[in-house]
Amino acid sequence: MTEDAGSGQRIFVRDTVPYAVPESLEELQGPDHGIVELPVSVHWGPKSTFRVDSSEVLAHYAYVLNAGTIDDLRTILNRTVLERSWPALLLPARCRRLWEAKFPQLAA
Repeated sequence: MTEDAGSGQRIFVRDTVPYAVPESLEELQGPDHGIVELPVSVHWGPKSTFRVDSSEVLAHYAYVLNAGTIDDLRTILNRTVLERSWPALLLPARCRRLWEAKFPQLAA
């Protein structure tokens, strides 16, 4: 968190993060089962691998949505898995709004 000296208003990092959003959900061609290893640029924590067909997918998809590039989104995320998991993902409000504005079917 930083403070804007000119306005006296606080600016939070979550309000300025340049979240990546693909042009279409069809671009999300990641695996729909098996084990995936996240790049260190997306998640540098102690557990960087996850099983797509388990509850681990929620935390790891959130990492990708928060910090991933367009290429990360395309190769790690799977459209079907994302649509199924979307309601349970814990995401920053701005990230969720950006995705739902582009893909209203996620909000449904």
